[in-house]
Amino acid sequence: MKKLRSTPISRKLLFPMVILIAIEILLLVGGIFGGGLIQHLEGNEKDILRERVINRKNYLENEMITRWSNVSETVQKVNNTAERLLWSGQISLDTLDDGSDYSTPLLADVSDDLISLMRTNRVTGAFVILNTDDLEALHAQGIYENKPGLYFRDYDPVSNSTERNQDLLLEYAPTEVVQNLNISLDSEWRPQFEFERAGGYGSYLYEPFEAAVQIEEPQNLEISDLGYWSEPYCLYGDGKEVISYSVPLILSDGTVYGVLGIDLTLDYLKSLIPYSEIGEKNQGAYLLGSEKNDDGKLTNVLINGPVYAQMADDQEITEVYEQDGEMAIRSDGQQQMYCDMEYLNLYNTNTPFSSQKWALVGTVSRNNLFAFSNQIITTLIKAILLTLAAGVAGGILISLFISRPVTMLTRSVKKAKPSGQMVLAKTGIREIDLLAESLENLSGEMLYAAEKFAYIINMASIQLSVFEVNRKDGSIFITEKFFSMFDIPEMEPSEITIDSFRDTMLSLESCRQNDMEGENGEILYKIPSEGDSYGPFRYIKVTLSDNGQRCIGLVEDVTSAVMEKEAIEHERDHDLLTGLLNRRAFNRIMKHLFSKGSGVLKTAALVMMDLDDLKYVNDTYGHDYGDKYIQSAAECFQESVPEDAVVSRFSGDEFYIFLYGYPDKEEVRGRLAELKRGIKKKNLSLPDQEPCHIRVSGGVAWYPEDSTSYEQLLRYSDFAMYKVKHSVKGEFSDFDLGVYNHDVYLMQNKAELNELLEKRAVEYYFQPIVSTATGEIYAYEALMRAHMTTLQNPAEILQLARMESKLNQIESMTWFKSMEAFSGWIEKGRVSEACRIFINSVPNLVLPSDQLDQFEKRYQPYLKNIVLEITEEEEQDEESSGLKKALMKRWRGEMALDDYGSGYNSEKALLGLSPRYIKVDYAIIRDIHLDRDKQKILENIVSYAHERNQQIIAEGIETMEEAVAVIQMNVDYLQGFLLAKPALLPPEISADMKRLIQAEAAKKRH
Repeated sequence: MKKLRSTPISRKLLFPMVILIAIEILLLVGGIFGGGLIQHLEGNEKDILRERVINRKNYLENEMITRWSNVSETVQKVNNTAERLLWSGQISLDTLDDGSDYSTPLLADVSDDLISLMRTNRVTGAFVILNTDDLEALHAQGIYENKPGLYFRDYDPVSNSTERNQDLLLEYAPTEVVQNLNISLDSEWRPQFEFERAGGYGSYLYEPFEAAVQIEEPQNLEISDLGYWSEPYCLYGDGKEVISYSVPLILSDGTVYGVLGIDLTLDYLKSLIPYSEIGEKNQGAYLLGSEKNDDGKLTNVLINGPVYAQMADDQEITEVYEQDGEMAIRSDGQQQMYCDMEYLNLYNTNTPFSSQKWALVGTVSRNNLFAFSNQIITTLIKAILLTLAAGVAGGILISLFISRPVTMLTRSVKKAKPSGQMVLAKTGIREIDLLAESLENLSGEMLYAAEKFAYIINMASIQLSVFEVNRKDGSIFITEKFFSMFDIPEMEPSEITIDSFRDTMLSLESCRQNDMEGENGEILYKIPSEGDSYGPFRYIKVTLSDNGQRCIGLVEDVTSAVMEKEAIEHERDHDLLTGLLNRRAFNRIMKHLFSKGSGVLKTAALVMMDLDDLKYVNDTYGHDYGDKYIQSAAECFQESVPEDAVVSRFSGDEFYIFLYGYPDKEEVRGRLAELKRGIKKKNLSLPDQEPCHIRVSGGVAWYPEDSTSYEQLLRYSDFAMYKVKHSVKGEFSDFDLGVYNHDVYLMQNKAELNELLEKRAVEYYFQPIVSTATGEIYAYEALMRAHMTTLQNPAEILQLARMESKLNQIESMTWFKSMEAFSGWIEKGRVSEACRIFINSVPNLVLPSDQLDQFEKRYQPYLKNIVLEITEEEEQDEESSGLKKALMKRWRGEMALDDYGSGYNSEKALLGLSPRYIKVDYAIIRDIHLDRDKQKILENIVSYAHERNQQIIAEGIETMEEAVAVIQMNVDYLQGFLLAKPALLPPEISADMKRLIQAEAAKKRH
């Protein structure tokens, strides 16, 4: 059942009041914000911004269309003047733009028209540029030529003009025109437009000129349809940014000969679109830009407003996007800019520049735009918070006033002592006073129950006591038997304090059994006791329940249970006959010691011992004396080793001793020497009164020298003891890793040998024996090839089989398996029926008669092909040799002596066997063409053999020089890698090798 969390009454009262206030505030907030008041305020502020931008856009659009770009009358005057001068011959289209001299008549006549245009349209500049070249072709070639023209400037077009034009400046004009006009020159005045130095034709010339050139009969179009508003630029050498409106100059025959235009400085434009009219405290901005692709990306023409100008920095493009029905300017800055964008209708549809859209953008930060609504929200939040604070404060005061009597009652209850009757003060609240009266009655009943329980415990025969420590009120309660159970002096209850009780328990720490401490707050104490029925010690268990403020302890006398447990554990862990540790306990203790590592073990020795004469005693005197023999040995071991040594009887006559914690091996060897002396001194009296000495064989494995693993040390000490047991009994011997690895290798190979013999996991490869007379294959030798993991060398197989007395199985397998393969190749036509097979045979073995009968029946047609090859590495048994010779005679087979010259008593073996074939060992054949002594030995063997109708086979031929040398010395047959390597499929001899052998044989005959 989940425990209910207690809450103060003041909080119980306060919480509903706060909830009520919160609900009222939520209703107020919902009415304000859910009713759309804030959204309505923000909508009004957006509408105000939009109306101001639209008004400013309409004003700007009207100025640009009806005033600034109204140049058609001036264009017509200039065109009429040009046609008149052309007709009179004062100018020529061929030379009009070649220099100031050719264009001066026209420029001088139209200068007043340009000045009048500036005055009328209230613009900051007016210009005429003359050109009859193909600008597109020149631009493609990277050629930019200066052009003649006029360019007037008036930086204050709004002010009244002077009659002598003193407020004007000339930017570009020929010298002759300058002299006649009497107008001041700008500091950067040039006689021509400097397009060559500028590195390009300005858009104010290039765009309208090319637009007119590319249209057929441009003279029929309204001149405003070819007008072009340029983006900001600066004249060469002038830092003043301007925009311009320019139109082409077209003669009545459609010839385009220049452009006429006006300009407006950006400073002048800024004065016409004041940013102060949008946004509070001059925080708004106007942006005039041009858009080409209907993607909301405006090329900045001008930015008027310090806040956004600083944010935009030097960026040339401003991106306007719409999100959630609002338009904003995309910016990397922290401040989000709200805006309204209105397009200016500057071009008619289907005109060359109708894709260029100009727009006026009014922008202001969201914080500034919605400053009024934000201020209202802030004021509302403050009012709500103040209301909430006042409500909570009032609730706290009310709850404290109501809960004060209850708090006073609670304090009275806390001050009440558990050992006495509870008396509580009256609060004046009826319900609470009734509760206090019930508590007083309950206190009296509980006091009576506690006294009754204590009396029952004291009267009980079991040793049981209880104590309680209340840290909160500093009290302590102890029953009477507590002190007697711990055998400590009694104390008066009034004298017992928490500190004195703590000191008493700390004084018992020396009796605390840490290794016997339980899990659930249980502690076991081993208290010395004199004259107790259980013995010299008493076991007291204390069970604690501690929640941090109150600790309750149950004290029990568990002496009987602990002693029974110890007796059971002793029987479990100790050998009944000797009292030593048994195998289970020894393994547990050893694993525990090894888990502590080298810091505890240091240099250690694990000794495994075996009682040598136990079987003799058992068989001679009976098992009772055998048990006494074991007990005497166990007593000797315990008496002869230090107390901290671990001694165990592992099995019937096997014991282990573990000596550890020594600084070096020498000290351990000293302990082992003491053990040996103790063993030699120990005797057992037998029934015939003859003393029987304890005789022990032991193996010693060292930690950490041999291994740091307990399991490995067990194996190593067992192995060392085994070696002693089978060599010199009654001694101790150290473990030898080299001997161990060798024996393990042999044991592993024994298993493989058994597997090889059981599965007959061998194949027989064939190596040809070639006649030196014809170069043809005379015979094949069958050579064993094993397919085992480690046991693969035939010599190792024979050696191990000899050690395991299994040569007879090898012999049988060789005869049957090799003949099975050879007969199969004859039947398949791979080998000639006349070809012989050399089979290796163990010298001193003959197959049993039943196996010989089976062999004869199975391979009767091929018995005459067999040459039984006997090695001379070991002395031959005359009886076995005689039986094999008789067998070959009956089968019409032959005998061969293998490896002649490599073993002992070669001559004796040769004489005793009288073989048909003598195979000369490769040790004699190797490099025989270079060694005269070897040649002499071979010549003697050949001479001896041929005199007795025996034939010589040279083994191990690997070079052509060796083959030639032995052929010349009359060897009958060749065998070796030069001719062919052993293979499962009997190999053939190459034609080249055959011809070579035949050639050498022919040389010998001649």
